[in-house]
Amino acid sequence: MKRQATWVKVCGLTRLDDLASAVDAGADAIGLVLAASSPRRVDPARAADLADGVPVLCVVVTVDAEPEWLLETAATVGAGGVQPHGDHAAASASAAAAAGLFVVRPVPVSASGPS
Repeated sequence: MKRQATWVKVCGLTRLDDLASAVDAGADAIGLVLAASSPRRVDPARAADLADGVPVLCVVVTVDAEPEWLLETAATVGAGGVQPHGDHAAASASAAAAAGLFVVRPVPVSASGPS
């Protein structure tokens, strides 16, 4: 049986130095959190600055973002992927996939395992 390589996304980056360290360490993708409730939140303008010139996949992470806003924001940021959570996650993921974006679909996990 052939083993698959592990795919790694380092998420919640807010500083260029940390982003560069993640890329240098071999991350396949970086996650930029746009969710207002997160202490690691960056606004779309800052996310665009962080994503500029990054040689790996940039993923915007959102909570309760409507599909239209998510697609517009991903384009503004220059992100090639999205990770939608919350109320509009399914619709946003479908719209993003239809637009050709890479979609990270979160799987809720509890103490007893995936739900």
